[in-house]
Amino acid sequence: MLALTIFFFTLHKLPLAIASTLQYLSPIFTVLIASQLFREKVSKMQYFSSLIAFFGVIFIGFNGLTGGFSGQKPDLFWMGMGILSAVLSGVAYNAISKLKETEETINIVIYFPMLALPLTGIWCLFDFTVPMGIEWLILLTIGVFTQIAQVCMTRAFLSADTAIVAPFQYIGAIYALFSGWFIFNEKLELASIIGVCLVIFGVIVGTIFRAGKKRRKEVELIMEPEAEVLS
Repeated sequence: MLALTIFFFTLHKLPLAIASTLQYLSPIFTVLIASQLFREKVSKMQYFSSLIAFFGVIFIGFNGLTGGFSGQKPDLFWMGMGILSAVLSGVAYNAISKLKETEETINIVIYFPMLALPLTGIWCLFDFTVPMGIEWLILLTIGVFTQIAQVCMTRAFLSADTAIVAPFQYIGAIYALFSGWFIFNEKLELASIIGVCLVIFGVIVGTIFRAGKKRRKEVELIMEPEAEVLS
């Protein structure tokens, strides 16, 4: 909840491209925390694929990044808070992954509103803007799709290793790019197209490498008893 709250503040205080790019550091922090604190085995190829996907995100938001601070000085405090939000997101994703042995998906998902609702409810008593007209429908739509995404993400982290799932978050940048193209009639620049290719390449490379490694281990486990019998 803390990571999400800070992220919303950075969206208000920083240009959208800057805030979004900082938040997309979270998969990298997720992999680092998984390997360093929880001793999850992460190969160099997985680090490499995550970095490729992150550079893809930078290319996708290239125009916003280069023009984001035109006419204003970089707000280093809120950039630091954006990085902190990404770190806290990484901690949360690893915590979800570690609950796979004891909790069901719905239990983990329900913890968030149980904590967020009372805390943000108190906050709203002092700073609340009443939605008007169509804004109610927009907020309801955001809530529904966010909840669906939360369930899917939680299920993914419970079903596979953290280092495998985390890089798939970069695909969200592609969805945002094409949503802007179809809905808001935004132009697709060359840098954005390169970025999409990098994200897809990074995610696919990491997934294929991990799948191949897992398959080799399964073959080794099958071959071990046969080798013992022959000996």
